Amino acid sequence: VRGPIQARSPVPLTGNQPGNKSAYRHGKPRVDRPPGDGTHDDPARRQKFAELVARHLPKYAWYEKGMSRAAAEARLRGKPDKSFVVRDSSVPHCLSLSYVCNGGSIVHLVLEFWDCPERRGWCREDGKTIAASVATLLGTFDFVDLSAYTVRN
Repeated sequence: VRGPIQARSPVPLTGNQPGNKSAYRHGKPRVDRPPGDGTHDDPARRQKFAELVARHLPKYAWYEKGMSRAAAEARLRGKPDKSFVVRDSSVPHCLSLSYVCNGGSIVHLVLEFWDCPERRGWCREDGKTIAASVATLLGTFDFVDLSAYTVRN
């Protein structure tokens, strides 16, 4: 008979375990964060995320609410490099940036919303670049062309 399972961390980790496909990008594991620290699925963060998206993103022509990955790929197929769309992600409290590069390859990456004491705002999935808005964060990417899009009326 086996004894109790020993935790490897004093705080249980969520989602970002080997074998969880969404936890990896280009073969690199995402940073594990304990639940309840403002970076996982807590009700306050869910509410704030929904309010921010509803208030700020619909005015941008590059944002498509409810667009699937397949629909984003269909829209971007045949478009020039630096064409992109920002869409809702299947990852909670995140958006997906789908963009064209290298003569037609379509790449998807996660834009995370953080709301915790040490980090607030939108960041790249590597967690290194953080901005107060999605539009500002997009301006840090050299592989998207913001000048091709206008703000909706």
